[in-house]
Amino acid sequence: MQSSSSSITEGALLLQNDIYFRDYSEFRDKGACLVIDNGSHKCRVGWSGDQDPRIVFPNVTARPRTKRTELENVVIVGNEIVNMESMRSYLKSQFERDIVMNFDVQEHVFDYLFSHMGVDADSVQVPVLLTETLCNPPTSRVNMTQLLFECYRVPKVAYGIDCLFSYRYNHQKIPSLADCQDCFIINSGTYSTHVIPILDGKMDLSHTKRINLGGTHTLKFMQKFLQLKYSQYPNSILQTKMQEVIENHSYIALDFPEELNNWRDPVKMQQQSYVYQLDMVDPAKKEEQERVRRRKLIINIQNKQLKEVEGKISPLYQRQLHLQALKEMDEESNALQFSLEREGISSQDELSDVIRDVEKQIDKLREKKIQILEKKEKIENPSASVEPEEKKYSEEELSLARSKRQELLDRITEREQLRSELNKRGSLANQQKTKLLNRLANIMDSSSYSSVNLSDMDLDAQEKKILDTMDDTASKRDQQEIDDIEHILKLYDPLYGKSMDPASLHQISIGIEKFRCPEVVFRPTMIGLDQTGIVDTIDWILKQYPENIQSRLNHNFFVTGGNTCYPGFCDRLHKDLTQTLPIHTDIKIHRAGRPNLDAWTGASWWAASNPDERFMTRSEYQEKGVHYFPEHFASNIYYPQKKDASSSEEA
Repeated sequence: MQSSSSSITEGALLLQNDIYFRDYSEFRDKGACLVIDNGSHKCRVGWSGDQDPRIVFPNVTARPRTKRTELENVVIVGNEIVNMESMRSYLKSQFERDIVMNFDVQEHVFDYLFSHMGVDADSVQVPVLLTETLCNPPTSRVNMTQLLFECYRVPKVAYGIDCLFSYRYNHQKIPSLADCQDCFIINSGTYSTHVIPILDGKMDLSHTKRINLGGTHTLKFMQKFLQLKYSQYPNSILQTKMQEVIENHSYIALDFPEELNNWRDPVKMQQQSYVYQLDMVDPAKKEEQERVRRRKLIINIQNKQLKEVEGKISPLYQRQLHLQALKEMDEESNALQFSLEREGISSQDELSDVIRDVEKQIDKLREKKIQILEKKEKIENPSASVEPEEKKYSEEELSLARSKRQELLDRITEREQLRSELNKRGSLANQQKTKLLNRLANIMDSSSYSSVNLSDMDLDAQEKKILDTMDDTASKRDQQEIDDIEHILKLYDPLYGKSMDPASLHQISIGIEKFRCPEVVFRPTMIGLDQTGIVDTIDWILKQYPENIQSRLNHNFFVTGGNTCYPGFCDRLHKDLTQTLPIHTDIKIHRAGRPNLDAWTGASWWAASNPDERFMTRSEYQEKGVHYFPEHFASNIYYPQKKDASSSEEA
């Protein structure tokens, strides 16, 4: 087996986005098999015998909205979709949950991967090994077989279950698993989780269970959770961003209730929370873009106005020339009389009046055209327009303005505090206010104090403050002065309003969401799914076996699939199984070396080890029917259909 770097990751493989390989004929001559891990999230393609797939791409297509041109029916696939979120409404997948149902999309995916793998002929001239889900419906497999044999004319096809390929490959690599023939396989993918008992090295399909929960449920739970928490950013908390958070920062808590209690500590929450920067547009850049957009819009409107004016001037010019030619003709000629009658003009004087009217219309349109051109010139060349010289402020004047603004703000704050004290019954300020009003009432017949001449009264500082607070117009005057000062500071003070980084306004803090959202793998009821968790499903399956079989199965558990990559997943599974299984049970959890990639690697290893075994040839397809497929250790079970059974009996 050829081996590349064993440390390569799926993220690194994604860097090979749009490479078109040209060594197809070389592998075809060697008799290599094309291995396709047709996952519902990512598709991985490569040659049998390789350690890593050559291309990895999102298993979706999109038909972007374009103008009605020759590009109208263009479909882009996988890594050709540069911005996944902007194309979200146009994305189509061939899967419904994890079953291929939309074969128009599947055909586009095949065209994409075959072209990238270098297939340069009308047909695919190498065997194809394709992964499928457990208990894949016969109708889906039949359509896939017809597509490969009839459309691409492949010579041989084989199907296999992804998690069984991963299990058999790691069975050879993990020493503690190599001696074991009885175990549970736990495979959690994008849309579902399967719990598969293995007895004597073979899958026991009758006791296999499926949980309708996968990575997409965790992703949507994380997105909705954070959208509710940060309702001001509903359009910035996107699925691609949440996928990044889940892959890089989420984990499975060993004890979920205890972990929640630990996070009640504010210090721990602040230390362990992750601050995520959302996408944002620089306000200055956004303002400049809006200014450019408006400028273009105005220029387009002015261009339309110019076309309208020029369209009106042109026929008027022609009419003017025609009328001038009539005026220069001989007054006694019959041609002149005929032309005047056709124009609806009865005499030479009326002809002169009509010419003057036409000239006036032309002059007005010329003036309008000149005005439009001048406005257009100012907009296209804003630097050319002469603006009045702005007043400049020195640093000393700006410093005085800042001090004055702060003084006014302090005065308004003090006035508000005193007003609240004046309204409290029994307070010292309220008693002073009552005495002051009594003094004013003794001086004037009216209880109104607004017209009192304060210079004639002996008032202390506190009484003056009380009168100032009772005057509602004082705060309004101060606020107006503050607004005027702030307007000047915004224009001329470079430090004003720059204390806060705009990027900090587009940050979210991710705390308990890091372990609360992945918890749905063990507790599906958290998101309202009427499903049991992984451990309860294992316990239920074990109870269907006799005790001697239970004792064989409850020791080894093999974990694979992209939704099992969370840190702490195996430890949590071991803890919950220890609490569920009989005491002193020796539990061993084996994780696949690369849960995301080992399904493809196992299929590649199997195809290289068995180049001619368990493939369905074209002759078998034509002879035994579309429902037939050879069984092997990693395949689904073949159940002959009625048509296949009758045809075999006739033969």
